Amino acid sequence: AGGGTNMAPALREAHRALRGARARIKHVIVLSDGQTEPGDFERIVGQMRADRITVSSVAIGADADRALMRNLAAWGRGRSYVTRDLYSIPQIFTAEALLATRAYLVEERTRPVAAPDSPLLRGLTPPPLRGYVATAPKPAATLHLVTPQEDPLLATWQYGLGRALAFTSDARPRWAVEWVRWPEAARFWSRAVRWAMGTAGEPAEVAVRADDRHVHVVVDARAPDGTLRTDLQVEARLGGDPATAAAPVAHLLPQTAPGRYEGSLPARGPGLTVVTVAVRRGAQRLGVVRRYVAVPYPPDLRPQPPGAVGRLVEGAGVRSLGGVEEILAPVPGSPAHPRPAWPWLRRPSPCEDAPDRPREVVRWPSGPKLPPLSSSPAARSGSGRCCSSRSRTWRRRPRWRSRSRSGRTSPAVRSHSR
Repeated sequence: AGGGTNMAPALREAHRALRGARARIKHVIVLSDGQTEPGDFERIVGQMRADRITVSSVAIGADADRALMRNLAAWGRGRSYVTRDLYSIPQIFTAEALLATRAYLVEERTRPVAAPDSPLLRGLTPPPLRGYVATAPKPAATLHLVTPQEDPLLATWQYGLGRALAFTSDARPRWAVEWVRWPEAARFWSRAVRWAMGTAGEPAEVAVRADDRHVHVVVDARAPDGTLRTDLQVEARLGGDPATAAAPVAHLLPQTAPGRYEGSLPARGPGLTVVTVAVRRGAQRLGVVRRYVAVPYPPDLRPQPPGAVGRLVEGAGVRSLGGVEEILAPVPGSPAHPRPAWPWLRRPSPCEDAPDRPREVVRWPSGPKLPPLSSSPAARSGSGRCCSSRSRTWRRRPRWRSRSRSGRTSPAVRSHSR
């Protein structure tokens, strides 16, 4: 619509309409870009809050006043949303209606149904729950645990290079009183955390850190049931594949504690590098784990914190220049010597004939007569400005000499010909 937006009268009208309504929940959703006429929005929304009316806001558009829309939701004890996609507005309104009415809370006894191929629940039988939050799974999510109504209870998915896990029930006695007393609860949560850490399916947990000289590798090896593995051979190398013939030199990591293998590898210089860890048990290869680590620059080449250069300059007794203006500014107290620039701008070119310079004819030792440099009328008439008045001929003489039109030899050329 054309023209501006005046949000204050709309909020007052919504307050007037809902103030006398006999409803258990009174909620207002403000959909706008926030570009509105000035008004006392904090006082208006405060009056709505005093009458038990909550306010949420949806800021739409790239140029929306997000600060104002966020403040409206904060004053009204609601939620704030930001979107640039018109098609997401119905989803936001649906989610906001569920949140406002609390229809997403399901508090009833529910027996979970486990997926048959779930690695997190293999060999486990989860006990019933007394409540959960009703949600919808993401398109790329993997459901490990659902309710009889097929609502997700445990879901996982890949997010970029990381992993995410969602459990929609509780881990406290309100909803999970039977889970708290479940003997396999610790085993279940250990599997869930290890999967989120990215160690599920890997032979060991690998942690790496680096300084400017060494890369430190720590490997914790556990069996699927959580027991420590103390009978492994762990090798680490920087880059490369252990199966290739051109792999870098491997370093055998000693066992420093039950199930823990660690050691330091010499760094090859600053930059991003990959650490390849091979885990074996005798002749059996259990797997390979790769981790990336950034090797920093030496301390003397790293960016200094703010103020370090200033302290160095102050200790040397000099002044620090902070910008181009200070660099080009004249030094205080130095004498100024201005010079005119116009003589340099009007200097004649090398080919321009000066009026007081005698024109010379250069004669070369031998060879045929050269063609004229230009066939223009100016060059044939001798009135050109760039070397058009000079003629060059060849003679069978061992030395060349230059004569002016007056017949005299140039002193510089005469001394050269001797």
